[in-house]
Amino acid sequence: MESSVGTIFADGRFVNQQCKNHCRGPHRPHVHSGRSICREKDVPMLPGLQPITEDPGTYDIVKATQYGMLERCKELVEAGYDVRQPDKENVTLLHWAAINNRQELVKYYISKGAVVDQLGGDLNSTPLHWAIRQGHLPMVILLLKCGADPSLIDGEGFSSIHLAVLFQHVPVVAYLISKGQNIDTADFSGLTPLMLSAQKVMGPEPTRFLLKFNPSLNAVDNVQKNTALHWAVTSGNVSAVELLLEAGANMDIKISSVLMCHFVTYLKSLSIHYYIK
Repeated sequence: MESSVGTIFADGRFVNQQCKNHCRGPHRPHVHSGRSICREKDVPMLPGLQPITEDPGTYDIVKATQYGMLERCKELVEAGYDVRQPDKENVTLLHWAAINNRQELVKYYISKGAVVDQLGGDLNSTPLHWAIRQGHLPMVILLLKCGADPSLIDGEGFSSIHLAVLFQHVPVVAYLISKGQNIDTADFSGLTPLMLSAQKVMGPEPTRFLLKFNPSLNAVDNVQKNTALHWAVTSGNVSAVELLLEAGANMDIKISSVLMCHFVTYLKSLSIHYYIK
């Protein structure tokens, strides 16, 4: 199954199209072009894990940031480079530091005037959004301490908690909730994190985790007027259907007759038609 940001497989794996070909190791940082994070074909590849042969002293500031070369970056900034200046694809140094989990560089760039919530890239995302997509919890913690706003949405309409749910980074979800993010925060189309999980992420998590925080089971989105349970059924998310029913999701909320037919038929096919009154 294809989603707007990745592929969901039958075994519940969600593959992030942003960086599924990126290695997080020290020799292969994230170096995608800043085009739509969803377009795998736009992601330039570095060669395999090999010793760095070129002189790091020749690296431009973007490459030095990607590789976490603090002293080289300081040298270039002290020589006059403006840390707020985006590259040709509208991506800032703070974005590159965040996606590669370069915490010392993030601290340094912010101390030199980098805008913590600067929007960049084709998806108009903040550095926090980039860090969350990769599940870099230490970077998320640092950016929030530096004043990043987790309620901001990216170009696809997702806030921080939606991205953490979509990419199944449960520790990040937990941290955002602990810092006050509303479990029922709606995206641009009215989808709550629970709805998004039920619709997009096959398998029990993070739906099971979200249910621990008593999200609204009866809220509906703005477009289809579906609840999380409706989304789980229409997406064929068996685990989410069972979890939502166990949690007490209301099956009496009015939906279209077509969806209701699909809803009942699908539940019966799961051999759980005894839930239907």
